[in-house]
Amino acid sequence: MKKEKDSKNFNIDEQSELYKLLVKLFSSWSNWEIYQSLYLKKLLPSLKISLDKANDNEKEIISKIKNISTKEEWENLEIIAKYVYKNEKLIERKNKCFSLFYETLNNNLFIDCFDYIKFNKLFDEKDKIELFIELNKKIDEYVIRVKQNIDKNSEKFLDKEVFDSFIENLSELPQKRQQEIKFYLSEQIKHAKTLTCLENILSEYNFEEADSYFFNKPVSLLHEKYEKLKAKYIKKWFEEKQKIQINNEQSLAIAKNTQNTLITARAGSGKTRTIACRAIFAMEKENLKPTEIMLLAFNKKAAEEIQQRIANDFNYTRFNKYTARTFHSLAWAIVNPKEEPIWDDRDNDVKQKLTSFIQCLYKTKNIWNEEFKNKLYEVYRDDESNINQKFILQNLSDEQRYIFLRNKKRVTLNGGKVDSNGEKWIADFLFEHDIKYAYSKLLTYSKAKLYRPDFTLYVNNKNYIIEHWGIDENDMLKQTAKNFRKSWDEYHEEMQWKRKTCKIKGIPLIETSIKDMEDGRVVFENKLKEKLERL
Repeated sequence: MKKEKDSKNFNIDEQSELYKLLVKLFSSWSNWEIYQSLYLKKLLPSLKISLDKANDNEKEIISKIKNISTKEEWENLEIIAKYVYKNEKLIERKNKCFSLFYETLNNNLFIDCFDYIKFNKLFDEKDKIELFIELNKKIDEYVIRVKQNIDKNSEKFLDKEVFDSFIENLSELPQKRQQEIKFYLSEQIKHAKTLTCLENILSEYNFEEADSYFFNKPVSLLHEKYEKLKAKYIKKWFEEKQKIQINNEQSLAIAKNTQNTLITARAGSGKTRTIACRAIFAMEKENLKPTEIMLLAFNKKAAEEIQQRIANDFNYTRFNKYTARTFHSLAWAIVNPKEEPIWDDRDNDVKQKLTSFIQCLYKTKNIWNEEFKNKLYEVYRDDESNINQKFILQNLSDEQRYIFLRNKKRVTLNGGKVDSNGEKWIADFLFEHDIKYAYSKLLTYSKAKLYRPDFTLYVNNKNYIIEHWGIDENDMLKQTAKNFRKSWDEYHEEMQWKRKTCKIKGIPLIETSIKDMEDGRVVFENKLKEKLERL
C-alpha cells in the first residue's frame, strides 16, 4: 500500500507565495469551516483536472498556484492544503491566547497579574505542547515585568494592604513562579527598608555614617541605588553649605565608593570642577587633611587651574597650593636631581635637547644600562604610539576612527611629526644614519599648485627627494586606505606630476610605497638603504 506523503517533505512556510495563495483560496469558499473536508477531498482535486466549472476567483488562484508550484507540489497539492489549513487553525488559537494575555496586562493599573486558569483551559486544545512553549515564553516576559514593577515601587510594599493584595493575586500562578516572585519581593522590601534608613542618615549629611551603615548591612543592595541616593544629598550639601552648584553627573562621580573612578567627558563639561569638589568633599566630609590629598595634572596650566578653582572660585582656604601639581614636578620633588633637565615645558630648546639625548643614547656603546637604552629606544621608534591609542581605536565608530587616523601624526626619533607609518620609518632611518633632511619643505608651485616633497635630503652639497606613495601603483583593484581624501586615480595623477617636476628640476627622486612595507620594517629599511646607496 502506497504511503501518503507528509507535508513536512515540502518547504512550505507562512511567508511563501504558495501558502498565501491557498489561504486566499480557502477564504473564497463559502462555509469553509463546515465543508472544509469536502472542499479538500472533492473540489480541489477536480479543479486541478479542469477549471471549466470554476468561478473567476478560483480560476485566477488555481492558475497562479500551478505556475509557481513544482511538479511534486502540484501532484500533492491536497496534502499541502491540509497542512496549511491545520497551521492556520493553530495560528488562530495562538492569537486568541496572546490577545487574552496582553488584554490582561494592558488592563492592569499597578502590579501585573492574570488568570492562569483561563490559559490552562486553552492548553487542552490540539497542538497544546507547541502552544504551551510559546505561552511560557510570554509568561517569562510577564515575570520579568512583575519584577521590574516591584523594583520601581518597592517602598509601596511596606504598606501591609498593598503587600497582602499582591500576594493574593499571585495565587493563580504555578507554585514555582509564585516562590520566585515572593523571594524577589522579600529582597526588594529589605532593600526599601535599608534605603529608607540610609536616606534619613544622608539627609543630615552624615556621609561617613551612611557609608558605614551601607557596607555593613547584610543586604544585597545594589551599589548603583545607594550611589544615586548619596549623590542626591552631596549635590544638596554643596549647594547649601559650600554655595557651589554641581550637576547630577558631577555629584554621582563624587559619590562613587570605588577605589578608582574613571571620569570621561568632553572639553568644558566640568571635569576640573568635579575634581576640585571631590577634594573639598574629602577634606570636609571624609576628614582627610590637605597633606593627605594629591591632585596630579599633565601640565602646569591644569594644575594651576585646580588650585585657582578651589582657592578663588570656591573661596576654600584649607587647600594647600602644593597639593595640586604636575607629574613632572612631583618626580622632581621626590628625586631632587642636580643634573640639568632635558625636558622643561618652559624651555624653548626642549626639542633640541631631547633629540640630542636620544642621539647620545643610540651612539653610546658603553652606556651603564644597555637594557634601559634599548627599551627607551623602542618606545621612540615604535610606530603604534601607545596602548591608549589602541584602546581608543577599539571604542570609536567607523566615522570617528576615520577622523582620528586622518588627523593623527606619528612622532619620529628626532621629535618631529609625520603623517604616516611609512614616513616615520623613513624619518627614523635617516635620523639613525645622520642624514640631514627637511620634511614637507616647499619645493615649487605651478598654477597655484604647491609641491612639498615628503623628504628633502642634503648630502654632499646636493639635494635629493624621497617620496613615500600611499598606494600600490600596480594594484589592479586600485585600493586606497580608508583615511584617504583622494581617489586612486587622483592620487596617481599627482604622483606623475611630482615625478615630472623632479625631472624638470634635475633633482634625483627616491621612491617607496606601501607595497614596500608588506614584509615589515627591517625589509623596508633594507630596500631604502639599497636605493640610497645607488645614488
